[in-house]
Amino acid sequence: MFKDRHHAGVQLTTELTHYCNCSNCIVFGIPRGGVVVAAEVAIGLNLPLDLIVTKKIGAPFNPELAIGSVDPNGKATVDKRAKEMLNISPRYLQTTVPTITAEIKRQLELYRGHTDYSKLTQQTALIVDDGIATGQTVIAAVQFLKTLDAERIVVATPVIAPATLNRLCEIADEVRYVLCQEQFSAVGQFYQDFSPVNDNEVLRTLQSIK
Repeated sequence: MFKDRHHAGVQLTTELTHYCNCSNCIVFGIPRGGVVVAAEVAIGLNLPLDLIVTKKIGAPFNPELAIGSVDPNGKATVDKRAKEMLNISPRYLQTTVPTITAEIKRQLELYRGHTDYSKLTQQTALIVDDGIATGQTVIAAVQFLKTLDAERIVVATPVIAPATLNRLCEIADEVRYVLCQEQFSAVGQFYQDFSPVNDNEVLRTLQSIK
């Protein structure tokens, strides 16, 4: 159990000490909550911090149920099994994805000042989130950073669902975590304080480590 995201970030850092002072490593936090954890990792390892905005596509009847994700370029990836089981229509995706893409662009402009990413040739990217349930947003982040030619991609999180761990191990070069328990229903169950993080807190966090 973690006290809050700051505590979780400190704990996660102990799993990543082999990247301390790495000259070709960059930490990428996934907003919003993941940025708070990523900041602790970046500080603890003395690494630069950036962020990558990817967002899940929620099911029509339950927005919290991820059926896919959208990356910073607006590319949507939909879980084929979920699409078939839930009978997701093309029309739903055609109307939902542009809205999600617009929010991604808004956050990128707000947090980073621009939407562009540089190539990551010969760089190691450490993707950090505050917890991984279905893994849809993290999968989108991994796939996006691969298009930037990252040499190595590491996924790091305080807590991850076992089934998702297996899937991420297939697409990332390394997956690091603190907790992975079968009794997994939601990320928040592993935090004493899992309060929502707003835009202002993300901005304060980014400013605090400059």
